[in-house]
Amino acid sequence: MGDREIFSQTDDSSWKKMLLTREKISMKIRKATDACEEQLWRYKFMRRMVLSVLVDNTSGVLNRIANLFTRRAYNIDSLTVGVTEDPAISRMTITVYGDDSILEQIVKQINKLVDVREIVELSPADSVIRELALVKVKVNRQERQEILAITEIFRCKIVDIAADSLMIELAGSPTKIDAFISTLKDYQVDEIVRTGVTGLLRGTADKIVLDNADPAAE
Repeated sequence: MGDREIFSQTDDSSWKKMLLTREKISMKIRKATDACEEQLWRYKFMRRMVLSVLVDNTSGVLNRIANLFTRRAYNIDSLTVGVTEDPAISRMTITVYGDDSILEQIVKQINKLVDVREIVELSPADSVIRELALVKVKVNRQERQEILAITEIFRCKIVDIAADSLMIELAGSPTKIDAFISTLKDYQVDEIVRTGVTGLLRGTADKIVLDNADPAAE
């Protein structure tokens, strides 16, 4: 039925309401499309950066790092922290996404904190980066054997066995863990927990400390 036929069967008020509804829907679709295109354009120039940050092991240092990201609206993909060989110093491993300008600003802002001693980027080629994941999967008798075969391929560990579930431990690179979880998509995954990445430079790699070259940067 065309617009003219609809118009002939409805009063003027109903016709205006229908046009207004159509316009609102069209506007929402255009806004959603524009937002998707903008996101795709941004992701094209974004990359992941893993930072190894040495900080003083003092009360509140983690909160100050988190507040910095909150105030600047930067997103933390993962953050792990633990004491180093020196009990007075902790090492944070922070994973962030962004374009080059955003990543540069993140480094500069972290460097401004008085608790921060050193920042080093962990590149995949020069670093060993690992993550730990625990995955609980609901299984029946047949699925149990299939899951066990998958865990052997990925060199996982079965850390808990129940009548209707298995808990699997997997350590490795984030891409390995992503691939393992993707393999389980045809099974009923009950729970997943991931520690976030941590890592160190390889012994043969040159350490390049990221300095804040522009103290006036905001």
